[in-house]
Amino acid sequence: MNSSRALAALGILAATGLLLTACSLNALIWGPDGERVIDTTDRIIGSVQAGEADVDACAGATLDIGDPLRWEGLSAGEPERLTGDSWKEQHAAGATWTINLEGLDPSTAQNGGEYPTFVFYSGDDEHLCVSDIEWGTVSF
Repeated sequence: MNSSRALAALGILAATGLLLTACSLNALIWGPDGERVIDTTDRIIGSVQAGEADVDACAGATLDIGDPLRWEGLSAGEPERLTGDSWKEQHAAGATWTINLEGLDPSTAQNGGEYPTFVFYSGDDEHLCVSDIEWGTVSF
């Protein structure tokens, strides 16, 4: 079997697997918890961009949502369970997940401007709340 046929067969198998399991690609890659972090993050980004700032903050969390224009073009990146090896301050405060934000357009970003870069979540299998938002300064 040549490589293009093998690739086509693999693609068909993957698509069939998605259809049979009714699983999204994000759930297949990141698992159901990771998919929930991605979906929640995309919902938050959309609400902030619309000026609604529909963010479910964790009890005791003080979040800096900032200017909605700073969220423009962003989307959820890759979710990661926090283990305490990185983001020690957020982990110590109870964060269990983090996700990077992607899509900042370098042609419109302001040198020295601050933009949201990571969102941190706490919660359980039923509910996620935002425990922190990390901002980074663009420098070029």
